[in-house]
Amino acid sequence: MLGFKKVAKLAALGINLVLLSSAANAHDHKTEHASEQVQHQLEFSNAWARALPPVVPNGAAYFTFTNHSKSAVVVTGVESDIAKHSMLHESYFDDGKVAMRHIDEIKVESHQSLIFKPGGYHVMLMGLKKPLAKGTEFSLTLTLKNGETLTTKVMVKDAPAMKGHAHH
Repeated sequence: MLGFKKVAKLAALGINLVLLSSAANAHDHKTEHASEQVQHQLEFSNAWARALPPVVPNGAAYFTFTNHSKSAVVVTGVESDIAKHSMLHESYFDDGKVAMRHIDEIKVESHQSLIFKPGGYHVMLMGLKKPLAKGTEFSLTLTLKNGETLTTKVMVKDAPAMKGHAHH
């Protein structure tokens, strides 16, 4: 039989284990909650890519990225499950011609939106693993400077008519 002192020690040990377990669970919940807050404060919307013929090896993705948080965020990278390589890009005019360049990072100020669109910022999808076929979708993940990642689904659709261009 166990003596009173041993029972009391075992009971105290059990209470400590329960308290430690509760504290660990509270910490995990806080970590998850903080991550959820980041997800809700940063928003993808209108994510799309232009449908392309199967022989085209590269494509682009467009979307609006909104920062609802109280501080600026910096996007440092991008990945996609449909391409071997994905990069942040910017279209610009150089000597009357449209050119593109790789962007290492893009800062989105507090309570601001950045629109990724044809002729501006966009995500280059290089080495497509499968065609960008109308009606399909793929995942796109942005990496932030602080290590957080945000993922959205991109819908492949016909491109909107571009002003001044004939529709063939």
